Amino acid sequence: MAKVVKKDYIYAVGRRRTSSARVRLFKGDGQSLVNDQPIGQYFPGDISRSLWMKPFELSELTGKYFVSVKVTGGGRVGQLGATILGIARTI
Repeated sequence: MAKVVKKDYIYAVGRRRTSSARVRLFKGDGQSLVNDQPIGQYFPGDISRSLWMKPFELSELTGKYFVSVKVTGGGRVGQLGATILGIARTI
């Protein structure tokens, strides 16, 4: 899947089983949101945090970018997997 570059963000879709996440990657140090909630509140816990932070850590972009995610379908674990894949695709 090709990523689409817009004026102020990069867009990609991540899917996991029946979950689908539409991810927008913005430059800056804003707050990452999932379905209009802080990502740490939507996916609570240290393990979830380490998983969704992994794409930023591997590419050494922690603190330089933030995401806005709209995720639907499935359960929380599937939504987390779709979100991670979407973040990785935008990077």
